[in-house]
Parts: sequence; structure tokens; C-alpha cells
Amino acid sequence: MYLLINNTQYPVARRRVTSQSVVYSEVNTEPESLSGVIQMYSNEGFLLSEDNVSDYLRHTYQAPTYGEEGEILSYGILTLTNLPEPEPLPEPEPEPGPYIPTDHDVLNALLGIGGDTE
Repeated sequence: MYLLINNTQYPVARRRVTSQSVVYSEVNTEPESLSGVIQMYSNEGFLLSEDNVSDYLRHTYQAPTYGEEGEILSYGILTLTNLPEPEPLPEPEPEPGPYIPTDHDVLNALLGIGGDTE
């Protein structure tokens, strides 16, 4: 199968549709630009589906990853979605450091001054 995007063909293995997104799997070349209608065809040239890019809020492309010998470790994924951009997670609060007593605290402890009194 292949996608036809702006008169350029891109091999594709699968199309998955959800209520908010369309995901094309194994698109291993990033389309130069996305506009108009994305058409998916069978290898025999039959039109299987059409998705209008303007119907979606945004698109993402996850490039394939390759191993040391050029083998594909993960395939490229093209997604059209109406889901908003994920919010970044806030930075975690720093862990409090260990308690390091001052010289004054040590002297008071040795002399038995301060601390709990009853």
C-alpha cells in the first residue's frame, strides 16, 4: 500500500482510525509537507481511504530508528490528530539534603543545652 500526499507516494503498511486520530504505520520517509487530502491506495492502485489534513488540529511524525547494521528497530509513524499537544510534566521538587548541624548545634548538643525540655 502507499499514501499519496501532494502527488508524492510514500509506502505505508497500515491505517488505524480512532475517534480523534488517524495513524499511518510504517511510513519510513517524512512527508515534505502535509496539506490537502492524504489518499491511501492498495498496491493495485485502488483508492482505500482519504483523510483531509485540515480536518485535524495537528500532525506528528515519528521517524524510524535503525540499528548499527542499518536494520529497522522501529518504523515511522505519521499521525493526524485532534488531541491537544501534551502538557510537559512539571519538574520534580528537589529532594531535601541531609541534615548537617552547625557548630552551634553540635556545641549545644554536647553541653545538653536546647533540644527537648520537659
